[in-house]
Amino acid sequence: MARMLVKYTMQEENSAGVEKTKEGGVYLSFSFSQSPDQINDKIGDTLFDIISRNKNSVLFLEFSAYFEGHKILDGHFYNGDLTGEGTWISPGSETMH
Repeated sequence: MARMLVKYTMQEENSAGVEKTKEGGVYLSFSFSQSPDQINDKIGDTLFDIISRNKNSVLFLEFSAYFEGHKILDGHFYNGDLTGEGTWISPGSETMH
């Protein structure tokens, strides 16, 4: 198993309407046998878990994933239904293998 660092910046709003920005990071393990879609889903599930555990309303979350110090993925989620998108920095087969 290998691991990547996922750094994120989250914009939140409390019940009084005060906005605050939080920064954080989490290490995720993955296997080189996993497809880029599987890894992307794992990152998304982890970030959704962080969002759901946040006590305030999350307006925006922007993230980047790093493997061995190299950025491999950028993405973001928006408020509402928390739809978002991610962009691999280079094709998964080049980045992950």
